[in-house]
This record gives sequence, C-alpha cells and structure tokens, in this order.
Amino acid sequence: MKRKTSKWRKVAAAVFFLTVIAWMVFSTAWIANWRNDTKITVYKPIDSDLTGLSFIGAEMFEQLDFLYDTMLFNGYLYNVSEASDDEVAKSLLLAASDVCYKIAMDNKVHWAYRIFVDFDGVIKRKAGFNLEFSPLAIRNGIYKVILQAEEHGEPVARVATGYVIEKMYGHATLRYRPSEPVESIAEVFDWANVGFSSFSLLNDGTLNLAGWGVVDGVNASADTAVYIEVFNGEDSIGTFSTIKENITYIAEYFNDTGYYAAGFKASVPSVSAENLKVRVYVKYDGAFYRCSYHFVPDENMETLVSVSDMEIHEPVTQLYRPSEQVESIAEVCDWANAGFSSFSLLNDGTLNLAGWGVVDGVNASADTEVYIEVFNGEDSMGTFSTTKENITYIAEYFNDTGYYAAGFRASVPGVLAENLKIMVYVKYNNDFYRCSYHFVPDENMETLVSVSDID
Repeated sequence: MKRKTSKWRKVAAAVFFLTVIAWMVFSTAWIANWRNDTKITVYKPIDSDLTGLSFIGAEMFEQLDFLYDTMLFNGYLYNVSEASDDEVAKSLLLAASDVCYKIAMDNKVHWAYRIFVDFDGVIKRKAGFNLEFSPLAIRNGIYKVILQAEEHGEPVARVATGYVIEKMYGHATLRYRPSEPVESIAEVFDWANVGFSSFSLLNDGTLNLAGWGVVDGVNASADTAVYIEVFNGEDSIGTFSTIKENITYIAEYFNDTGYYAAGFKASVPSVSAENLKVRVYVKYDGAFYRCSYHFVPDENMETLVSVSDMEIHEPVTQLYRPSEQVESIAEVCDWANAGFSSFSLLNDGTLNLAGWGVVDGVNASADTEVYIEVFNGEDSMGTFSTTKENITYIAEYFNDTGYYAAGFRASVPGVLAENLKIMVYVKYNNDFYRCSYHFVPDENMETLVSVSDID
C-alpha cells in the first residue's frame, strides 16, 4: 500500500511538472487573450514623435497580480482638436526598439473635459479610459508605455507616461521609470525659468519630481528638453533626462500658448536625503540654459525651496546677451512708454540693462521690438538691438495681457560713465516710437532717473 501511494505521488509530481512546462511554453497567448478585454496586436515600431496638444491623467497605473501579470491602466487622454467624440479613439502602445504592441481602449465619460473647455476646438466628454490586460503574450523585452490619440483612424498624438513594462523569463513587471542618466552638462549658455509642482523622496530612495521649465520666448512644444542634476552636498549623483508633458498653468500665467509643453516629470533612484539639492537645465537649439536657482527640500522632506546659486556659477553678466549695433533711427512716428528694471555699468565698460517698452494699446507679444541708443553727452555711441523677454509686472500694472512680452535686455560694451544717457525706441509695424524721456544714471551710478526730452 505504501509502495502504491509512493508511485502515484511520483506520477502526480510528473504530471504537475509537465503541466507547468506546458503552461510556460504553450499557454501564454490564449491565457492572455482570455484575460484581456481587448486584443493585443503587433504595431509598427515607433520611429517619430507625434506632438499633438494632448493632456493625460494617469490616475491608476498598477500591477494587480503576479499570476497572470494583470495590469490596470485608468485615467484620461484629451487631445485638443476639432474632432468629435465619435471621431476619436485611444490606444495603449508598448514600444520597444524593434517591436511595438497596440491595445485599443474604450471611450468613457470622464470629468477631465471640464479642464479644457477654454481651448478652441470641440469639447470631448469621452476622454477617460479603463483597461486591464495581461502581457503574457508579448515577447521578452523592455517596453515604454505610451498613450496614443487617434482621429478618423489615424494617430495624431503620442504621450509618454513614464511607465515601462519589463518582461524577463516570461514574467512582466510594471515600473515608473522616466529618467535616464545622461552626460553631465559642462557649458551653460544662458538662464531658464523653472519651478516644481510636486516632489517626493520615497523610502527606497526614489526621487519623484514634476514641474516646468522654459526659455523666455521659446516655444516649448517641440523645441525644448528638460534635464535635472541631483546633488548630495557638493557631490553630483548625476544628470538625468525627464519626460515632457503638456500642462496648462504656465501657459495661462504667461499668456503664451507656446508654453503648454513646458511640463516635465522625473524619477531618479538611489537618492539620499542628506544635503539633497536639484538643479534644472532646459535644452534649446543645441544649447543649455540653467535655472538661476537650485532647489533643496525643506526640513520635513515634503516640499522644495529655491536657493539662488548665481554667485557660484556663471557671473550675472551671462544674463545679458550682447546687443548688436544697428543703423541709427532717423525718423520717429510717435511716442512710446518705457522704463528700466535693472542697470549696471561694469568696470570693463559693459552696460547691462533690463526694462520694458510698449506702444499704447499694441500687443507686445509678437509685434514689437525694442532698441536703445547710448550717448556720452551729445555724442551717440550707436543704436543697439535688445533681447525680448516675458515679464508680468507691466501687464498687471496696465491690466493688459498683451504687455507680457514687453520686457527686454541689452548689453553694450565700451560705455563711458561720463555724461551717459540712454534713449529707448519701440518698433511696431515698421514704424519707430520713442520714449518721451531719456535716462541718465544717478550720482552713484547705480540706478537710472528719467529726464524729459520732449522739447
């Protein structure tokens, strides 16, 4: 009796072992199809970006079990366009370097449409999705999880979620991993504007960040990329890429739709809380711009505070791009309003200026340019171009959002302090308007005062 029981145990063990082998070799495809509401299809490898005006909310991206490797994706994908709910569709892409899988997603009613009613286009009330699927049928590899918006059967936008699926030895794991190490940034061209919207340092040492970064006046939609450098004290852990994402609040604040793509997300592993600080760079047209602040967490490791680091990097003069000399302005059409926010004359004779210039009632965003003429007494040293920049205080003062782009910067070499004065011109519609004041420095050569020159 004992011998017979032992024999049946061996048979049962062999059957179980063979069943496991059969499960691993033959069953993955039909099990995955049985588990999935939607079929996984092979899609063409992604060889280009689609930068439609899409906004996403990844409300619940998680792995539900480790038997079928079931994963849940719940959130919304909203692409701003003229297409109606019946003309749009959404899909989830699993993209590797040599293969891509596509999973169609249903259209569900979602509150997200309320966020975007101010956009031109058709309001889409079916922006939500809820998808459960098993990746057992896909081959081993590392896949980026991408949301794709489609209209009339054609893809119009793709948005990286920051999640990846890593499948090895038949088992798949969902991870949030948007940042990759890159080479350190050795040379910085100029300054960028940056802020953070969320920050967390997990118990396992993972630093998660979300925020925004822009170069003044540069369309962020396709032309910029954001990088972060993480430090423990003076020691750099490394520089890392981020994932761009569309956000609304920066574009609304600056009244510039080119800033919709200013958002970014980052996740960096193995970070220590001790003396932690973060620096942010924005890349544009092959050059790097750095935020003039680094960010350090508060004492509770909950939020970040900004700390100026101008004095430990490039000198402040790097804020000012050299101005180009242009032809003198012979004829003036009318008067402009202008002022200065900062002024310095360096020991080497470099005059650095920042300020604003507007023509009454004219939108400064794209239609105006500012020029300055520098004098020593009655002798003009020349007329110079300036670099435009977005500012807020003039728009707020005049209660006119068209004045956000009224700011300018200038840097002129070889300037003498003796009898220095500056005139400002604003060009609009090929006509020149001049400020009714010229500006001269005070007795300490620190600030400028206005002197009427109407007569």
